[in-house]
Amino acid sequence: MLGAMTSLQSIEIISSDLNDTLLDQVLPTFKSLKNVRLDDIALNNFPAIFNGSCNSLETLLLDNCNLTNTLPGQELPTFKSLTKLDISNTIFNNNNSLQMLSSMTSLEYLSIVNCTFKNTSLDEGICKMHHLVDLSIIGNGITGTFPWWCVANLTSLNELDISINSFSGHIPMEIGAYLSVLNYFNISGNAFEGSIPSSFGDMKSLSELDLSNNLLTGSIPSSFGDIKWLWYLDMSNNLLTGGIPEELAGCISLEHLALSNNSLQGQIF
Repeated sequence: MLGAMTSLQSIEIISSDLNDTLLDQVLPTFKSLKNVRLDDIALNNFPAIFNGSCNSLETLLLDNCNLTNTLPGQELPTFKSLTKLDISNTIFNNNNSLQMLSSMTSLEYLSIVNCTFKNTSLDEGICKMHHLVDLSIIGNGITGTFPWWCVANLTSLNELDISINSFSGHIPMEIGAYLSVLNYFNISGNAFEGSIPSSFGDMKSLSELDLSNNLLTGSIPSSFGDIKWLWYLDMSNNLLTGGIPEELAGCISLEHLALSNNSLQGQIF
């Protein structure tokens, strides 16, 4: 009966007992399908929309679907219209699941939250996602260094959240030039070390900045005072030293400032 709805453009299936086989039979018949949401469904394989039959697909949301088998990477490039992919609470046993996602070069919104990957390094394939506006990779236990130079190529990026992983290394000194139009930046809950670059002051559109729960050292850059639209700033639980620069008073929009659990001293501006 569902298969007769050939003009269907959106479908949501939430907390259902439907299995892989039934979805594989039904979803490919919807040639005009643009939006798919599957939530809390006990699947083992990705549904058959990954076989390329739904070339008009724009949004794909998969949450808590217990997907344990591989992403069919050879099929992903057929999603020429896919702009939003949201995958959360999912298990991937494939070694290169993250790499295969990078073939979706038309993506504008990519969110991967609380997933488990067999290979926990982040592939530099995100460099190819030139249309990304929002990149969220949260709570996945991903290790290694973050490919900052790749992000520098994402000139439309407005929000970047890579919190609660195990990324390490330094924040590049040129971060302000890399992400000059960024509005939201969150790298909390990782293992980044070294000093906080003064080039953050060049990110004039920044409104929320969270650097908390890392291993950052050195002083707080006075250039933060140049970010006039900054209303949320969290640098707590690091290894910062020195004083609180009076230039922070230049953050005229600041509403939330968290500096606890560092080794700061001196007067509060």
